Amino acid sequence: MKKYILTIFLIIVGLQLMQAQGDPFIGHFENKSEEFSLKIDKKDNNDYSCVLHLQGNKLSFKGSKILGMISGMLIFQGQSVSFSLSKLENIYYFTLDGVSLVVKKE
Repeated sequence: MKKYILTIFLIIVGLQLMQAQGDPFIGHFENKSEEFSLKIDKKDNNDYSCVLHLQGNKLSFKGSKILGMISGMLIFQGQSVSFSLSKLENIYYFTLDGVSLVVKKE
């Protein structure tokens, strides 16, 4: 019985490590021509901590993984707007209030 519990525990730990290492949304993303950069880290509670630099503005906010992408709301120039970061066939798209921008993961 102890062997089975230990085996299950090791499998769970291994899967969590693989998931954390393989998360495609953790890292630094940018589009130099649009003066855009985004840094994303994952918190312990499975939320994502985001810092956005856009044309001289710096915004800190959090996002959640929903339907295979990071999404949420942030305050930009005094207005609440929705955002998402998605990946489609190894191309990342950052969408802010319906406008998408191709970004490169660094």
